[in-house]
Amino acid sequence: MIPSDGPINVDEIFYSRYANNPLFKDFPYREELYRNRINSLRGGIVKLKKWADFDKKAIKADRLLHSRRSHNVRGEPRWDGSDAQAYLKIDMTADKLAEMIQDALWKSLPAYQLFQFVIFRKHIDQHTQSKKKHKNPRRRKKGHYGDKKLSEMQPSDTSGTLPEILRTRKEKFDWIFKVLELPKLRVPLDHALSVPMLYIALHYYTLK
Repeated sequence: MIPSDGPINVDEIFYSRYANNPLFKDFPYREELYRNRINSLRGGIVKLKKWADFDKKAIKADRLLHSRRSHNVRGEPRWDGSDAQAYLKIDMTADKLAEMIQDALWKSLPAYQLFQFVIFRKHIDQHTQSKKKHKNPRRRKKGHYGDKKLSEMQPSDTSGTLPEILRTRKEKFDWIFKVLELPKLRVPLDHALSVPMLYIALHYYTLK
């Protein structure tokens, strides 16, 4: 480990740590260059450590002035940061519920029984839900609208293929409206909102 202060032997550091490292093959060794680089990194680390120490002292002083309450406004013990929260995480990781029911797990530790069983059970459910791949099975996926694929909602008419002969934007817009049987938009095609309005219309009429 390179010390953050005090004298250093740059030659020894380079040849013992980096000379045979392929990442350094394009960075030839020059003692002055590497000394400057190492000192720059050391200075940055010392500065970060000072900031970290300052923040640590500030948080400690703030906690003395505004200590975290052990109970909520209803007079119940706080779950966040409690021993019960830490123990439950361990027990759920160990799959303890495969061996016992929730009530038995709740009775297995005094730390659990500081909380009502209904609250304890709620945190079990939250932990179980957080480990699932998808919390919401109806979550919309790319290319889907609810339970249906967008492709299933598009017109099945084979004439819906955009003809190559349609070159101008107006021709393409007119063709799309004709195929999808949409009312003409009351927005000039040269208006800046024409394209967004077209997309809104397409989504509204094809997905409703």
